[in-house]
Amino acid sequence: MSSTITNLRTASVVGGQLYVTTGSGTTGVYSVGTGTPAASGATPQLVTAATSPYASIFLDRNPSGPGVDALYVADDSGSPGGGVLKFPFDGSTYSSRGSFRPAGSGARG
Repeated sequence: MSSTITNLRTASVVGGQLYVTTGSGTTGVYSVGTGTPAASGATPQLVTAATSPYASIFLDRNPSGPGVDALYVADDSGSPGGGVLKFPFDGSTYSSRGSFRPAGSGARG
């Protein structure tokens, strides 16, 4: 994996692709390399920014379309940015479409 991302919080493999969340530098959810990289030096690519992301989950909410089409991020930042953030996929990018703040606070998943 690349050494350019630090403070990794979670890692997951979805649809054969490695994703990580980070809490420092440009914070957010990143895809790492292609697939599940086995060698060092894989380049991380920002999928979507989030202020203080912890857990993330990708879902296939529309079975008639290919692959995952929604990303949810647990963000523990203070008001107004934290909570459970929703990012639907429009075919090329994940765009913010609202959030839910349980008990008015952030979330860690």
